[in-house]
Amino acid sequence: MMLNSDTVLTEEAVDRLVEFMESHPEAGAAGGQLLNRDGSRQNSFDSFPTLLTELTNKSLLKILFPQRYLHKTMEFEKPVEVDQVISACVIMRREVIAQVGLLDERFFLFFEETDWALRIREAGWRIFHVPSARIYHLQGQSAKQKLALARIEFFRSRYQYFGKHFGKNRYRLLYFGLTIKLAVNLFINLIGMAATMGISRSIGRKVYVYSHLLWWHLMGCPKHTGLNPCHQVRDDIFKVQNDRGRGLSE
Repeated sequence: MMLNSDTVLTEEAVDRLVEFMESHPEAGAAGGQLLNRDGSRQNSFDSFPTLLTELTNKSLLKILFPQRYLHKTMEFEKPVEVDQVISACVIMRREVIAQVGLLDERFFLFFEETDWALRIREAGWRIFHVPSARIYHLQGQSAKQKLALARIEFFRSRYQYFGKHFGKNRYRLLYFGLTIKLAVNLFINLIGMAATMGISRSIGRKVYVYSHLLWWHLMGCPKHTGLNPCHQVRDDIFKVQNDRGRGLSE
């Protein structure tokens, strides 16, 4: 079982996940129902990202095609098969880990569980959401403190996921499509800021984030920008290696 440090298990949550896995040998992994601090339902599962979901309005897709794009407002009394579960709490067979491997460490903060779930599904296993296993998840507190940088890491991981699984053509389409989408969103929110004379904090926050994201795209997605300090360390190491013309010693 993988469990985030910002989770609180309710009574019998683990037992119910274990019982489900023991009674469903086709299940490679399962996750429970994540809850906000006030007990309201939180996103506990998701569909795999595609060009359609990333370049259009995913919330609208969930409304128009609820059976294809499940969403958190749906209440399930019994376990349901999903593309992926949110990895704040996920239980997995040791056989699955031996077959597909662990999380890909090249992903930082985002999309690591999406990549993992896709590999599990491609290996022939099924993934389930178990609503009776309830877990409180105080999500994203560290990311919220540096929202613009966190969103940059999200975009970086999203591009990495598409490049890994779908190749350069879809990667390029996603990059250009999202750059245009960011520019449009920034323009709309700038109009909103002007109309409200800068009073709305939510609009101001969106302008701040969209402007940073658009700048990051126009600069070619520099690796040293983001939350992961390893990006800068790695760039510094490569620079020293190139300058010296040899590898670094232990």
